Amino acid sequence: MYKYVEKLIENKKKGEIKRLGTLFSTKNKNYFYDTGTGKVVELDNDGLKIMKCLFDEEIVIKNVEELICLSTRDNVHKFNQEIKEYKILQGKEPQKFYSANYYENFENKVENELEQIILELTGKCNLRCKYCIYNDAYIYNRSFNNYDMTQEIAKAGVDYLYEHSRNSKKKAITFYGGEPLIKFDLLKWTIDYARKLFKDDVAFSLTTNLTLVTEDIASYFGTVPNLTVVASLDGPEIIQNKCRVYADGRETFIDAIRGLKLITEKMRDNDTSSIMINAVYTPPYSMEGIHSIMEFFDSLDFLPENIGVQITYPTSGSYEVKNDYEIKDERDKNPLWEWIKEATKEKSLTTEKNRKYATSMFNALTRIHNRFLVDEPVDYYPFHSCCIPGVRRLYINSEGNFYVCEKIGDSPSIGDVRNGINIKNVKDYYIDGYNKNMINTCKNCWAIRLCHSCYVDRYDTKGFRQGFSFNSCDNEREAVKNELILYHSLLENNPEKIAEISKIEIF
Repeated sequence: MYKYVEKLIENKKKGEIKRLGTLFSTKNKNYFYDTGTGKVVELDNDGLKIMKCLFDEEIVIKNVEELICLSTRDNVHKFNQEIKEYKILQGKEPQKFYSANYYENFENKVENELEQIILELTGKCNLRCKYCIYNDAYIYNRSFNNYDMTQEIAKAGVDYLYEHSRNSKKKAITFYGGEPLIKFDLLKWTIDYARKLFKDDVAFSLTTNLTLVTEDIASYFGTVPNLTVVASLDGPEIIQNKCRVYADGRETFIDAIRGLKLITEKMRDNDTSSIMINAVYTPPYSMEGIHSIMEFFDSLDFLPENIGVQITYPTSGSYEVKNDYEIKDERDKNPLWEWIKEATKEKSLTTEKNRKYATSMFNALTRIHNRFLVDEPVDYYPFHSCCIPGVRRLYINSEGNFYVCEKIGDSPSIGDVRNGINIKNVKDYYIDGYNKNMINTCKNCWAIRLCHSCYVDRYDTKGFRQGFSFNSCDNEREAVKNELILYHSLLENNPEKIAEISKIEIF
C-alpha cells in the first residue's frame, strides 16, 4: 500500500535519500527539486511536513507507521500516490557519467565539429595582477614564462581548426597569453591568414589588459570583422591600481583607460565587432563596492551603448586575503548575488542596466529554465558542465601542445599541432579518469544534473588531482539552490519575465 514511501524510508536508513532531490523555499511557497526527472513540485503544508521528516538527518524513521505518527495516515497515503503519479523521488543511483557525445559520437565530433581554438601567443605578461591564476602564489596553474608561439605553430593551429570544423556552425579563434598584444605582429598575421582561409566564416576574440594598445593596434582592430575584444579593467583608479599593477609595481589605470579609449574610438564603426569589459572584484566586499564599479563604467561616456561588463570574483585560491571581508565561500557574503536578486525586481530583465552588467543573472536563469527535464527518471547523468574535450574548445599553448581548456593550467595534454588529438589521452584522463574519480563523490549529490563544475581545478600534469576542496561542492549546491529560488520567485510573481529568457542575448 505504501510501496514508494517504504522505499524512501529504506533510502533514508542507508543515507541515500539526499541524492533524490532538495527542498527549497521562496517567500511564498515551498518546493521540491527532483534529481531523477528535473521536475520542481510545489508542496502544500502536509507534503512539506512529510518531506522534512524524510530529509532531516536528525529525524529517525524506522517504518511507515512511525512516519504516519509524525503526520497522518491520509497524508502519507496521498504522498505515496503523488510519488507514483508524478514519478518523482525515484531517481536511479548514478553509476557513471554518460553522454553519447563522449562515447558513441566522440571521435566523429573531434574530427569534424571543432568550434574554437585558443592560441597562447606568449607566456609573457607585462603585468603582475595580484589575483592572476598564473601568479606564483597560485599553485594549481603554471606561472608566467618566456615562451613565444612561432608563426609555424600559429598557422598549424589555424589549419587544424579549418580541417576539423567541417560540420561546425560556429568557428572561432581566440588569442591568449600572458598578454597577447606582446605578440601583436603574430596576432595580426594569424588573423589575416585565417581570414584568407575561412573568408568571413570565423570569429576572433582576445583578452587584453589594455596597457599596450597603440593607435596602430586599435586602428587594425577596427578593420577586423567579427572581432570581440575582452578588456580587463577592474573599475575606478583606486580599485584598478590595488591589484592590477606592472611587473615592477607601477600603477596601470592611466595606461589602461588610454587603451580602452583608443579601442572604442577605432572600433566604433565596426558593426560586426564588439568590446566587453571584465572586472575582477576584490575585497573588501560590499554592495557599495559593486555600485562604485558600476557607476564608474556608467560615467565613461566614450563607451558604446551595447557594451557588456562582467564583474567576477577572483578565482578561489589565487588571491591571498588578510582581512575580515574575505569570502571563504560565497554563502557568507556575496554582494554580486545580492545585486542579481535586486536586478530581477526591475520592470524587465532586459533593461539597459541589466543587459550591461548581469551576464551572471541571465546565465543563472537560463540554466534553470533549460534544465534537464523528463517525465520519468533515466539512468544516465551528464558530465556536469564539462566541454567535450577537443570539440567546444581546444587550447594550444605556445609550444603547440593541445589542452582541454586555457583555465585548467597544468593538466595532461590531449595532443599537439603535428599529430592532432590523442584520443587515448582524452579517454584515459578526461572521460574514464573523470568518471572513476568523480562518480563516487557525486553519486549521492542532488545537484548532479545542475552542477556548474567542470575539469577546472581537478587536474595537474599527472592527471586527476585527488586533493581538490570538497568545500567547493557545498558552495556549488548552495549556488544551485539560490538559482532555483530566484527562478521560481520570478515564476510566482513575474512570469512574463521568465518568457523573456529565451530572447536574451548573452554577451
